[in-house]
Amino acid sequence: MSSSRRQFLGGIVGGVVAGVAGLFGWSRLRGTSDPGSGATLGAPPTSLLPVSTSVADGTTTAPVDFTTSSLPPTTVATLSGDTSTTSTVAPTTTSTTPPTTTSTTAAPTTTTSPPTAATAGIAAFTTVAGELPALCKAAWGANPNLGTFTPHTIERFTVHHTAAFLKSPGRAPARARQHQKFHLSKGWPDLAYHFLVDSLGNVYEGRPIDAVGDTATSYDPTGHFLIAAEGSFSEQGLPAIQLAGMAELLAWAAVTYNVDPSQMRGHKDWAPETSCPGNAVYAVIADGTLESMMRDAIARGVKQVRVVCTDAAKQYVKDLEATA
Repeated sequence: MSSSRRQFLGGIVGGVVAGVAGLFGWSRLRGTSDPGSGATLGAPPTSLLPVSTSVADGTTTAPVDFTTSSLPPTTVATLSGDTSTTSTVAPTTTSTTPPTTTSTTAAPTTTTSPPTAATAGIAAFTTVAGELPALCKAAWGANPNLGTFTPHTIERFTVHHTAAFLKSPGRAPARARQHQKFHLSKGWPDLAYHFLVDSLGNVYEGRPIDAVGDTATSYDPTGHFLIAAEGSFSEQGLPAIQLAGMAELLAWAAVTYNVDPSQMRGHKDWAPETSCPGNAVYAVIADGTLESMMRDAIARGVKQVRVVCTDAAKQYVKDLEATA
C-alpha cells in the first residue's frame, strides 16, 4: 500500500474515532477473542509485577526511537471508584525475528456504523486526554482466575480473533464471559488473551500482561502480547473503529515494552494450522496497514492504558448489554 493511501486511511479512521469519542466520551476499539463462556462477577487477578502508586497525570508518551536500548517507564493506570492508581512497568529491550508474513487474501471490508443512542452510557465515563480506557474484569463480569500464571517478558505482538460472529455490539460482554469460561474449562488459569477489543472499540482487560497466554495450537505464546478482536473475520468485515482501537492498544504496548511495531503478526503466522485472525483482520496485517497505524499512533504520542473499574464502568456494561 502506498504511503499516501495509508495516510488517507489513517485520516478517515482518526476522524471516526475522534467523532465517536467526542460524542460519547469513551475511547475506541473493537476486537477479536477466542470463544469462551458465561461467568459471574469476580475480582480481577493480581498482577505478577511489583506495583508503585502515584497520581495519574494523563500525560502522553513522546515518539519512540526503537533503535535506542532503553525507554523511560510507562504508566499503566487503574481507576477504581474515585481513586486513581498507577503502576510503573519497566520496559524490556528485545530483539526477535518473527516469520515472514505473506498475504493470499483480499483487502478487508471496513464499516463505520455509528453507535446507537442506546449506547449513551459511554458518557458516564470521564475520559482523560492521552488515555485509553479498558473495562476491568470485574466490570465485564469475569470469573476469578484459577491456578497460577507463568511469567514472561513481552517480545512481540500477536493478533487473534474469536471466530464467533458478532451480530450485535451489545453481545460483546457476554461473549467475553463465554470465552473466559471456555478457557477455564480447558484448565487454563484465565482468558487466553491480555486484551479483547469489541466492535464499538471498547477494550476489555484479560489476563495480566506479564503472564504467558494460552493456545490450543502449535505455537508457544511465551513473549507474545496477545490481543483478540471480537468477531469472526472470515465472515464479517472489520469496522474501522475496531481497527483503530487495535492499533492504539498495540502502539501502547510497543512503547511500553520497547518492541518495534514490525514484530506484530497474526496468529496463523505462528500456527499455520489455523486461519485466525480471519481474512479481514489478516489482510490489514499482511499489507502493512495495521503496522503503519501503530507507527502513526506512536508518532502522535501513545495513549496510556487505563483499566477502569468504577461503578460507571459496570453500569456501562449493563447498558451495552441492554442493546443486544
